[in-house]
Amino acid sequence: MAEAHEAVAFRFEVGNDGLHYHIDNDAVAAIATSILRGWRRWAQDFVNRMRTSLPTTRLTLLAVPSALYAFHYGQFPLAVNLRTSVDSKLWFLPTTYKSMLTSGAIYVVCAYGVKKLLKSTLRYNGFMYDPPKKISLTTKLWVFSMKCLAIVNPTLLVYQHVLPKLPLPPLQDTLDRHLVSVKPFLSDEEFQVTKSASKDFAKTLGWKLQCYLWAKHLFVPNYVTDWWESYVYLYGRSPIMINSNYYGLDCVFESGKHSWTARAANMTAGLLKFRTILMIKA
Repeated sequence: MAEAHEAVAFRFEVGNDGLHYHIDNDAVAAIATSILRGWRRWAQDFVNRMRTSLPTTRLTLLAVPSALYAFHYGQFPLAVNLRTSVDSKLWFLPTTYKSMLTSGAIYVVCAYGVKKLLKSTLRYNGFMYDPPKKISLTTKLWVFSMKCLAIVNPTLLVYQHVLPKLPLPPLQDTLDRHLVSVKPFLSDEEFQVTKSASKDFAKTLGWKLQCYLWAKHLFVPNYVTDWWESYVYLYGRSPIMINSNYYGLDCVFESGKHSWTARAANMTAGLLKFRTILMIKA
């Protein structure tokens, strides 16, 4: 109790001679440091969210200056009409603020359009079906497009918001794939029983579950993520370091240390450095 009492930053007592208070400067400094750290983390998260929601690509660096120049100095009808409309609706703003507002709006529109274009480009999967050393013209054009749409100075998870949604396969396609996967492990009689059960499932419970899955697919980018985290990734409670990710030990980067204490210290330091990178770039 004494230690807890000393840890309080502000204490006061009411006695016969009035109010007495005491401020612990070290505790106040610790609280202020914690608040500043929290605000710094919030600002960093805000910047990261802005960078991931509207990523800056190579095409954005070309499109934004071109659009700004066309808006401010273009003499074609569209630019003239836009300038006239902005001047009439924002007549109460100074010219500097008006230019800043229009420039920001042009950047958001261009960045959002390029983001949608990048998301559509990432849907292409024809490169997986090209024969070895015989790249098709479509794949070459796709590679060139991806280089033009590459995000400048990418950080962790920066492509997360531009990935296409996980496609939902038809129910019959899923059942056919299941039969193909189990056929090598079953006898002919067992396979016929499984095939009959698959048909019954498609006619009874299968289409209902497919409807539920389709409804979830409409509102989330990946309908498997939460189930994977809850029932696969986080379901096992055994230590990951020695049961799953054993390759993350210091055997990858040989330290030359034969002391268990030194190896544990090196591994802990490496994990904390990696955590720091994740916290900064998340």
